[in-house]
Amino acid sequence: GFEMLTSILSRMGFEENAQIDPLLTGKYEHKGGKLLYLFDTESEPGFDVQNGTITKVHPGSQAESYGVEVGWKILAINHQVVNRNQSWEEVDEEIRKKLEEAMMYLDYNIEFYRPPMPLKQ
Repeated sequence: GFEMLTSILSRMGFEENAQIDPLLTGKYEHKGGKLLYLFDTESEPGFDVQNGTITKVHPGSQAESYGVEVGWKILAINHQVVNRNQSWEEVDEEIRKKLEEAMMYLDYNIEFYRPPMPLKQ
């Protein structure tokens, strides 16, 4: 995770002590439950999707290391917003295609919507 990111950044010419954009580390949290995480293409992101919603997170995956959970929605991949005004099959096909395109780069980001935690009764 973080160690790999710093080694990638140092290969790209960033110094070890340089300020790393918190957006890149996956720790940066937007208001309203939106979270943006950076994934690398050396391994699969590690989740199953149905209707644009995470249905399974694979053990040991990048998604698991970020704390992605079942029930989160995928809003965008590499800042390309997922169109939700279509059937769930089309939504999932669009996500699959966007992930396939993202795999051509060293890394890519996914923006998730994390639903509010249910209030404890």
